[in-house]
Amino acid sequence: TTPLLHVARSEGLQTPENLTRELAGSLRALLQRGVDPNSTDSDGRTALHWAATNPYGREGITVLLEYGAGPGIRDQEGATPRQRAASHGFDDNLRALASAEGIGSSTATATAPSQ
Repeated sequence: TTPLLHVARSEGLQTPENLTRELAGSLRALLQRGVDPNSTDSDGRTALHWAATNPYGREGITVLLEYGAGPGIRDQEGATPRQRAASHGFDDNLRALASAEGIGSSTATATAPSQ
């Protein structure tokens, strides 16, 4: 696992505010050093996929998108980050991803890929 993917999956500190800030700050620090925001793990998941499934990932998603993370990248199961967020029920993450894709918040739902 690369440092970027590790940070996106991390739940770090124990308060929601700290978790959210820590994730976004760690991602930004790595991205500022030139880490590829679209690097993948062995399952084809990017940091954006992992941030989408992190309950504190909303600000991290915004940071990743600012640095060029691809919201349309599909993992080996065919899921996009938005589909991953939907399958976990993380509405804030869904809204952050939907805004990047130009989808209104009233239609910010996605279905998980069929298995």
